Amino acid sequence: MAETPTPPAKTDVGKRLYIYAIVAADAQPPQVAGFGGPLFVVRSGALGAVVAYATEAPLTESAEAEAPKGSAGAGVVPSPRSLLRHEEIVEAICDDIPALPVRFGTTMPDGEAVARALASNAEMLLADLRRLGGKVEMGVIALWNPAGQPEAPIGEEPGQLSKPDESSEPRPGMVYMRQRQARYQREEATRARAQRLGRELDAELGPHALLARRSVCPNEQMALRDAYLLERAGIQAFERAFEEARRRHKEARLLLSGPWPPYSFVTRSAGPQPEEARPATSPATGPATGSAAGPGAANEPTAESE
Repeated sequence: MAETPTPPAKTDVGKRLYIYAIVAADAQPPQVAGFGGPLFVVRSGALGAVVAYATEAPLTESAEAEAPKGSAGAGVVPSPRSLLRHEEIVEAICDDIPALPVRFGTTMPDGEAVARALASNAEMLLADLRRLGGKVEMGVIALWNPAGQPEAPIGEEPGQLSKPDESSEPRPGMVYMRQRQARYQREEATRARAQRLGRELDAELGPHALLARRSVCPNEQMALRDAYLLERAGIQAFERAFEEARRRHKEARLLLSGPWPPYSFVTRSAGPQPEEARPATSPATGPATGSAAGPGAANEPTAESE
């Protein structure tokens, strides 16, 4: 195969570069069209970035109507169609060569800016590429089964807290404080149930995974939102283990998604940090401290869309 040409560091004036993935410098991208044309690689040292010119994605009539005025030529307009297309391109790259996925909408002014970004994060990106290249991520969500949820304390509806009403008959402030305490105890009990479910899932799914990340009780309906890192060869075994776990756990509805590129396990260079990745068979005892991210700054697809 002929080598994909590396564009000059100074690319066409007024045309930003849209970045899809981070790869080894000698990697060749698949013959897939990006939003602005064919994919090519901008290289710096041992690393490369798979890019294309950042022209606006084709829009449906409804999306075009919703786009901000004057946005033409500013880049790829976020829409369900463009988000899906971005994911298809990233998956095609990761399926073809070891790569780190980059979040939707990541652009830079020119090749020089891309090369500088690669050089300044080279150690971190190389380590992640060695660790994650060729691997995939499976998403698991656990939604509470309403039938198995404990009842709310008397006088309190889920998601609602009574407050003293000055217009009604005076009520001691102690009533309000007791309701707050009951709400806190209910939330703690729910979190404890979710953590127990997480430990059980780790015992069932962990042997088929390399690492796992977890968010405990991210909202009232959701007990867990997990990401498991796998070798590609382990996908079917993981899926079988998940089906067994799904049949076993009646207290929650388990949903599986993937395989995805390993967005959740790429090191984040700045900003809020996600919870530390743990061995997949270790119990997780606390909530997430941030959103999982992709290369340098990449977001994984949410499990609802996963």
